[in-house]
Amino acid sequence: MLTMKNSKNLVLGLSLGAMVAGVGCGKAAEDAAKSIDEKVTELRLNDQWGSSCQNSILDIFGLSSQTELYDLGASLTKTTTYYREDNCAQPVVSVVENGSYNLGAAQANGGYALDGRIDSTYIVAVNADGQKTLNDLQACGINDWQVGVPRDVTAKTSDNPLERCWTKAPRNFYDIVQVSGDQLKFGLNKDGKNKTTPENRPLELDQEKIYNRQ
Repeated sequence: MLTMKNSKNLVLGLSLGAMVAGVGCGKAAEDAAKSIDEKVTELRLNDQWGSSCQNSILDIFGLSSQTELYDLGASLTKTTTYYREDNCAQPVVSVVENGSYNLGAAQANGGYALDGRIDSTYIVAVNADGQKTLNDLQACGINDWQVGVPRDVTAKTSDNPLERCWTKAPRNFYDIVQVSGDQLKFGLNKDGKNKTTPENRPLELDQEKIYNRQ
C-alpha cells in the first residue's frame, strides 16, 4: 500500500495550482460561482488528495519519480510534480491540469462513476534544474523556460505524450472513485485501456495506488 507523501510536496502542489489559477484559467472565480454537488459533499470528496512518491509513469522529462495531488471541489486540478531522485526530495518540474468532473451512479465495485474533462495544461520549472531540463528538451517546442513561470501548453499537447509535451487536452475521461475515511481510490487501468471512453471505464478499484486526504 502506498503511504502519504510529505507536507512539503503538498504545499508545493497547492502553491503551483494557485499560481496557475492566477494566470488566466479563472479557476478561483469559477469555483466561487459554482456550488459543490451534494453527492460530492456527502462522500467528503471535496478536498486535496495526495499520492506517495512513485516511479515516473511517463518518461517525458527523463526524471526519476513523481507525486500527484488532486484538488477536488467545484472543479478539478491535478498537479503532477517530478523529481530528480527516487525519494521525491527535490522537485524539478510540475504539470498542472485544470478541468471539471461529475459524479454518477454507485457502482457494483463499491465506488461511484466519475466523468471528467481536462481543459487546460500548464508546465512550471520549479527550480534552475527544472529550467535547464525543459530548455535542453525544448519541451513542448519552447526553449525559453523560466523558473516559477507557468506556461500554457494546452495547444501543444498531443495524443502521443512522448512527443515531449503532455497528454492531449482538452480530453474527457471516464473513471470510478471511492472515498473511505481519509483515503481515495480511482479505477484500475487494465488491459491498456485509457479511460477515454465510457466503454473503457474501469470495472475495479486500484488497491495499490491510494491517495490520502491532506
